[in-house]
Amino acid sequence: MVELEDGPPEGATLLHEYQDDFEWLRVAETQDPPLRMMYFEDNLHGVLNTRHPQDPVLTYVALMMGYARGLNLKPARILMGGLGGCAFLHAAAAEWPAAELVSVEINPRVIELARRFFLLSPEARVEENDIRHALEAGDLGTFDLLLCDCYGAHDLPPHLMTRNFMQAVATSLENDGLAMFNFAGADANAIFGHQLVTMLDVFGRLILLQTAEAANVAVFAATDPNHLTPLTVSWQERAHAPLVLDRNDPEAWPEFMADAVVLDDDNLSDTLDEFGLCC
Repeated sequence: MVELEDGPPEGATLLHEYQDDFEWLRVAETQDPPLRMMYFEDNLHGVLNTRHPQDPVLTYVALMMGYARGLNLKPARILMGGLGGCAFLHAAAAEWPAAELVSVEINPRVIELARRFFLLSPEARVEENDIRHALEAGDLGTFDLLLCDCYGAHDLPPHLMTRNFMQAVATSLENDGLAMFNFAGADANAIFGHQLVTMLDVFGRLILLQTAEAANVAVFAATDPNHLTPLTVSWQERAHAPLVLDRNDPEAWPEFMADAVVLDDDNLSDTLDEFGLCC
């Protein structure tokens, strides 16, 4: 596999570039393997195998699909928060062809690039909106499976880290619904412990699957904590063992969660200031 982090790999063809005072977006591709990548600055925002779009390229996408498959989910409605390179959308469409797929993406340029370069169908339902606003408005209805892929190590949308947002996610799930989050892990994300403690306050129990590179962690939550099964997920000849976190068992939490607090709309600004993060 080519190295995809830190900007387009050597030898990649630049298909598109947009830059202004606020953002720098690039789309690049390689021929062998046939990958198409989206970058914000030098940060990888999405990657798709254009020959086999249903096959995940990034580990966290494969872990999410593997975990949902292991639960034998049969979702009728799926919500994807964050469109990126459409990797999860194509994988989900292949896995659950009868499901209704809805995407919420705040950046209109990402939607445009998804249609131009990442095989997004003109008929696909994509809402240009902030996912929190969309969920709190209640217009989208409820879902059996909800993906929130809106976080980075440094690009942290503050209003998507609070108990208020997590409660909106929980309300938007069916009674047996599953929510999946892609987070940067503790090595790259100083506030990861706070994110997890906040989620535990709402959901009570979490399952974590960490990528081999330790850069991303797939986090799973459910309206019914008993619905979360600690499954080991294998991908590319590597087994990824689950970490189970329970609200009532803080002694089993990782060390980086020791001093974490529940984030809400009132304390978020002060908490982020402690870590030098923008709010």
